Amino acid sequence: MAGHRPTDWHVLDLEKDPTPGDPDRIKLLAKTLHDFADDVSDALRLVNGMAGEDTLLEWAGKSAEVFKDEFGDVPKNL
Repeated sequence: MAGHRPTDWHVLDLEKDPTPGDPDRIKLLAKTLHDFADDVSDALRLVNGMAGEDTLLEWAGKSAEVFKDEFGDVPKNL
């Protein structure tokens, strides 16, 4: 539900609301984007953390190459 907005903008020499929109929807979108950014940050931290684990550093073979090919660019893309 939008907050109570003025409908008469003649005082500002305007014909209509210069900032239309629903403030509650904007707040919800901002929260959604903030939560998404937190999730991406967590994922980046975990991926970067894996790069330093001895098990992954010693990993070799075809599966290691495929993983590297598929996920090698993930940290810089996050």
